[in-house]
Amino acid sequence: MGYSSLPVTNGGVVLARIPLTWSASQPAAVAPGANCTLSCAISTPSVGSATISASCSPPACNVGWPYVPSSLSTQLQISTCNSFFQAQYPQFVGCEQLIPEPVYALSPVSPTPPATQIPQTGGISGLVTGTTGAASVLATSTGCAAEPPITCLTGIYSFATAKAVPGSVHIMPITGNSLIYDLAGDRAYMGSQFGAQLLNPSNFGTNSGVFTPLGTVTGQALAVSNSGTISAFSDTLNTPNQVYIVNAGNPSAISTTALNINQAVAAAFSPDGLKTFILSDLGDSLYVYSPLQALQGPGLQGAGSNPQLTLTGRANSIALSPNGAFAFVSEISLNGSTPNLTAFSVCDNSLAGSVSLPADPLFMRVLPDFQVPGTDSSGNSFPLGVHIFLLDSTGFDVITATTATPAAGLCPQTLTLSAVQRVELGQGTIEPLNFFASADGSLLYVVTTNSSSVLAYNFGTGSVIAIPLVNNALPQSAFMTVDAGTILVTASDGQLHEVSTSLGGSDFMQVPFPDLPNYLNAFCSFTPSAGPCSFNLLAVRP
Repeated sequence: MGYSSLPVTNGGVVLARIPLTWSASQPAAVAPGANCTLSCAISTPSVGSATISASCSPPACNVGWPYVPSSLSTQLQISTCNSFFQAQYPQFVGCEQLIPEPVYALSPVSPTPPATQIPQTGGISGLVTGTTGAASVLATSTGCAAEPPITCLTGIYSFATAKAVPGSVHIMPITGNSLIYDLAGDRAYMGSQFGAQLLNPSNFGTNSGVFTPLGTVTGQALAVSNSGTISAFSDTLNTPNQVYIVNAGNPSAISTTALNINQAVAAAFSPDGLKTFILSDLGDSLYVYSPLQALQGPGLQGAGSNPQLTLTGRANSIALSPNGAFAFVSEISLNGSTPNLTAFSVCDNSLAGSVSLPADPLFMRVLPDFQVPGTDSSGNSFPLGVHIFLLDSTGFDVITATTATPAAGLCPQTLTLSAVQRVELGQGTIEPLNFFASADGSLLYVVTTNSSSVLAYNFGTGSVIAIPLVNNALPQSAFMTVDAGTILVTASDGQLHEVSTSLGGSDFMQVPFPDLPNYLNAFCSFTPSAGPCSFNLLAVRP
């Protein structure tokens, strides 16, 4: 309605006790307090960086109606409603106001405080400096993922990286095919074709149970909400394919919503937990799920039909902007289409912008709002804003996003995407596994399958150095710790390599895994036809 919590002198309404949802892109480094409303204190639990933002999101804030009224379930019904009321009340904004929509943080347009002091990104970024430390990890294998538990038991190791020993093995009730920690690091979700599991890692080595089955949920773990209570799984083996949205806020009363979505390959939750964005049909389509609205997507019936969510390329990655107002989707070329980065507004699922890319993107990361030093390969500096990095087979594309106040209302915000800035690595063709940024955004680290070194690109110098792995081992997967001090690599020699990013970088520690008691294998009690189970599944606690 245009009211806010800012003081006014005209006797107008001043809002108080607004039930905002506060979120952080990495709460292990910069964390908002609990039970915050209009304001919120933050803490800095660890070295690292993050962006803090706030939103006024249903069902607690800006709720409208708790559900979309059935009389407004189609665009035709909304248009009819608008025509009826606007004929009698010319100032009537629209029947869309009865549909719950979130409002996301945006830089103020008033000169007090000066707008130049507040980033046009809807978030406040913080960098926490200090001494980096050890990480806690979960290490296991997917070698028996296709074997029923009665045939093959699989072990998992839970240990800190401060020592070069994995400790005792723990036998799992199932073999996982995927493993994801929540942002708080107090729980992990494991996907499996024989039944997904919720893990409480702090219970390893105690008499308390580590594993909680998630009912009939099967498939790959795709994503976990910022709160850590909601997760998304994709079952692409059973017919029909389904996506499961699991609410494990109360482990004794876990609830599941099954969505008939075909071939889901990736998902991401908005920071406020209101919506889940799902890439499906092997990346050809985007679906949006919310407990307050009908499932949105191309080809659905009634209120869910949204042709805007049909993608022109084949999407392989999705990420949210730091303030939660936009979902970025990277798409490779398909049937003659151009590779691109596409943005959707979270509040109403509308198309917010798109930029063509020179090459197929393989991985994407959205960084906090820091000034990236140096220049691109053409000598151009990087503007202020949210930087979206897209890695392909020869280098990076960098796109800078900024937001602005929309012409009317607060939904959707106006998004501006810069032209593509190119950073060439000069390493020929690479086969990336993953990439990471230093806490301050000045360095990018690339881990590939075709090199036994971790590549480090320095924006300040425009140069690349190689950090070699011991044993000339080839990486199989890689993760970075929250403090950006260590890159953990699973490698072809069966060991966990701990690569330090300090002082130019080094593979300073390697952790081997002993054979299981009575078995000639470090992880499995049975040798599948493909060969002994190898160490290929790792999760790093934030």
